Amino acid sequence: MHTIFKASIDTSLAHSLNTWGVGHQLITRIAAQDFVYATALLGIMWVILNSLKEVKPFQTGAYIKHLVIDGFFILVVPVGLTALVAKLVAQVRDRPHPFASNANIHEIISNATGSSFPSVHVALMAAVASAIYLRNRQAGNGIMWLTIICGIAKVAAGVHYPTDIVFGIFLGIVITVGTNRLLMRVMRL
Repeated sequence: MHTIFKASIDTSLAHSLNTWGVGHQLITRIAAQDFVYATALLGIMWVILNSLKEVKPFQTGAYIKHLVIDGFFILVVPVGLTALVAKLVAQVRDRPHPFASNANIHEIISNATGSSFPSVHVALMAAVASAIYLRNRQAGNGIMWLTIICGIAKVAAGVHYPTDIVFGIFLGIVITVGTNRLLMRVMRL
C-alpha cells in the first residue's frame, strides 16, 4: 500500500510537470539539456579562476600544479565516483522512463536511454555544485539552483520522475562530501 501511494504521487507529479512542459517546450529543453553543460563549464571555470586566485602572478609552474591538483581532487574524483555509483544504481534499479511507462506523459527530449533512476546528469550536477559549495558557498548555491531547475525540467520533459531527481541530488551531495572528507584526511597524513 505504501509503495503504491508513493508511486502514484511520483507519477502524478511527473504528469503535472509534463503537462506544463508540453506547453513550454523551449524552456523545458533548454533547462533540461543545456543547464547540464552550463554546470560542467561553470565547474571548470571555477577551478581555473580559483587556481588563479591562489597563485601569485607569473608563477606558471605553481599555477599549473595548483590547477591540476584542485581540478583532480575538487571535481574529477567526486564527480567520477558519483558517475560510477549512479550508473551502478541504475543497473540494479532498472526503472523505465515516465514517457515509456505512462501513456499520459510525453517525451519532450528524445535522447533518454537506460534507467530513469537515478538521474545521472542531476547527480553529476549536484556533485559539481557540492564540490564548489565546500569551498565557496555562494558559487555552490548558484550551481545547486541550476541543478534543481534542471531536475524539474527533466521531470517536465517526461524523462524522469521526481524521485529520480531527489535521489540524484542526494547521491551527488553525499558522495562529494564523503570524498572530500576522505581526501582531506589523506592529504593531512
